[in-house]
Amino acid sequence: INAEYMGIKQQIKMLARILSKSIMKGALQPRLFSAQDTVVEPLVTIGTIGHIDHGKTTLTTAILQHLGKKGLYKPPMKAQLIFDNVEIQHESLPNRPIINYQTNMRKYIHLDCPGHYDYIKSIATGISSLDAAILVVSAMDGPMPQTREHLLLCKQNGIKNIIVYLNKADLVQDHAVFELAEMEIKDYFSTLGFDGKTIFFIRGSALAAIQGTNNEIGEESIVKLLDIMDTKLLLGGNEQNDFFSIAVQQTYSVPDKGILVNGVVQEGIVRAGDMAEIIRFNKSPLKTKILKIVNAKNHAKEGCAGDHVNLFIEGIHPEDCIKGQTLSKAGSRKLAKNFEATIYINKPDEGGRRVPVKGISRQQCFFKGGDVGSMLVLPDEAKIALPGDTLGCKFELDLPMPCLLYTSDAADER
Repeated sequence: INAEYMGIKQQIKMLARILSKSIMKGALQPRLFSAQDTVVEPLVTIGTIGHIDHGKTTLTTAILQHLGKKGLYKPPMKAQLIFDNVEIQHESLPNRPIINYQTNMRKYIHLDCPGHYDYIKSIATGISSLDAAILVVSAMDGPMPQTREHLLLCKQNGIKNIIVYLNKADLVQDHAVFELAEMEIKDYFSTLGFDGKTIFFIRGSALAAIQGTNNEIGEESIVKLLDIMDTKLLLGGNEQNDFFSIAVQQTYSVPDKGILVNGVVQEGIVRAGDMAEIIRFNKSPLKTKILKIVNAKNHAKEGCAGDHVNLFIEGIHPEDCIKGQTLSKAGSRKLAKNFEATIYINKPDEGGRRVPVKGISRQQCFFKGGDVGSMLVLPDEAKIALPGDTLGCKFELDLPMPCLLYTSDAADER
């Protein structure tokens, strides 16, 4: 065993000498991972939404398989993030996996949102960070309760680009079924006030694409889907200013280095070297400095609104920065505990409640990366609110949260 070990050791030394000589001669150019690296391709956050068992995960698998054949997607390694030779294990939530892939034109961060109503927390926090969405609807069943609920979340979070993928087309014998499903979905969109110019329909079968059968509705539907994602999605519209705001989703402790914060830039532009503060629950804001920014596994100089970023910050303990908090430019945000809002109460067939809401009741509010309990107070003229009602009300949060103020026009859009 010792002889074999010494032999391997000598081979490693010989290989090191050959590589060093090649670099000195210019045959090999070392690739350094520095802070000057930037992401050139546009970065888009997209996700699959829709009712449970309609094929969201199957469609995600078909996309990854198609891109894998072209060499544009590789399964992730265990160590996703590397900072100064320190490897950090990146753990995705089991009910909301996050996938990175790219096409010839763009880089994507893909969120496979759960469809069951029991996972509304993960759906709300996932959809709130999307630039576009792929609504997966079974052509056999048509739109279901969670279909409308997911569309409502998209409307409330300002997601305008939606691609409707009519899945399980291989099981449909009559083409009139497609037309009926599309009419019903378009009616949903018009009811919620979506713009028809940013809605696209594709008929296909994700399972057929995976199995390599029925190429017309299988592989070709995936090609059409990726083509629309690359060319038809209207991105932009996020406010680009120096007063950035980042919703914290996950944090990692790096030994002797500090804290790595994973989150979504909600607005503005964050740059390496910026002074920031962590807006904590029931505590005074904690000031810190952003040392490095990683965008889609590459070091970058800045992160823009809508980007998923990993920030390396200094002088912070792990318990000082947790999920649900906000990382923003120093002095640009204030906490609020009371606010007024116009709400819509979902009906039972939309995944909502069956009993009316009384004058004062306990509710749960979701703020981008986290959630907090609240007291809902109905107006004096409305003693109860029935499912399907739209009315104004007041909220009193258990914990102060950073709340942004919108004008009436902006509130209607969101």
